[in-house]
Amino acid sequence: LDSANASLHLGDQNVRFFPLRALAGDTTFVLQGGAQWDRTQHWSMTCTSVTGTSDQFAWAAEPPFVISGDREGTLFDRVVANDGAAHLEAKGRWAAPGGFYDFMMRATRLDLGRVGMPLDWGMGGEGDGLLVVNGRYGNPSWTFEGRASRPQFAWHAADSLQLSLAGRMHELDVRRFGYFLDGGDNPVPFEVATDGAT
Repeated sequence: LDSANASLHLGDQNVRFFPLRALAGDTTFVLQGGAQWDRTQHWSMTCTSVTGTSDQFAWAAEPPFVISGDREGTLFDRVVANDGAAHLEAKGRWAAPGGFYDFMMRATRLDLGRVGMPLDWGMGGEGDGLLVVNGRYGNPSWTFEGRASRPQFAWHAADSLQLSLAGRMHELDVRRFGYFLDGGDNPVPFEVATDGAT
């Protein structure tokens, strides 16, 4: 973060913010709500309003926005957000050292020109994606399934794109890379793995 400021009301093992504003590059995050914690290192935060805006996107969470956590990680109890027609949901556990991942994030109707990538990449199109992460901290396994209509990069567009990936530490498995152009299909399955020496 570049800077942050908030109007706070601090109580006994709880705090409320009206709101909390943070800046990171050209992105502004604004949260209104509160958090509480106990002596067992368990904490939770519930917000009535959460937004993340920049020159390229304007995400707003559906209330309530709820996350919690403990010494083993962070729980995405209720994280649902929209940017126009785009919709995002995240739920499950994101691990801290010593913990386990059990996490899922799904995006639908995502405008690929509004995901925060550099404008000179010339990205565009509309996509859906599902990311799933499981396993112990330090060596989780993950899968990603995605598809896009009229995907564009460097201002060159195809008809559609289908992508299926899986991986873990030092390993990437491209299960499917389907690139459709003028009704054609170019599937490219391959696997990339390293021994960690590089």
